[in-house]
Amino acid sequence: MTAFSKLMEYQHQTEALGKIAARLGWDQETVMPKGALQDRAEESAALEKTLHDRRSSSELEDLLAAAQSQALTALEKRQVSLIERALLRTRKVPVELSVALARITPNPIKSGPRPGKTTILRVLPPFCQRSFNCAARKAKPWRKAAMQWLTRRCLKIMNQMERSRL
Repeated sequence: MTAFSKLMEYQHQTEALGKIAARLGWDQETVMPKGALQDRAEESAALEKTLHDRRSSSELEDLLAAAQSQALTALEKRQVSLIERALLRTRKVPVELSVALARITPNPIKSGPRPGKTTILRVLPPFCQRSFNCAARKAKPWRKAAMQWLTRRCLKIMNQMERSRL
């Protein structure tokens, strides 16, 4: 088995976990039974931690390095570069933030045509601010910049959701 094949197998397994997380989110919005909120929050957080760990692992970095040392086709080079880009982007987001966001997202929606939107509007801005304030005090400069970017992104998403509600 070539290094590229090993990399793609690793990536397929990671993507399969991502699909499970997406299905869990869909299930939450459509058929989650009453009283399952806490369990769902913990399930989402555990799965997000696993996904973040896989997407930012040193094992993935080693697989990428091994694949890049091989002779690859143009398509394979592009796949490797996209996986590497995702690795670098994932490492910019602290795992604690990813897990916390996954934990707060599954809040029950009592009414409204768009499940999930109002919940994030209520929770995301204070969470972003708390995360940034906490991280900024003890962060390295690059992590502080990442948290500032993430806070701006959270606020932009919140504004877009607010406009779509109107």
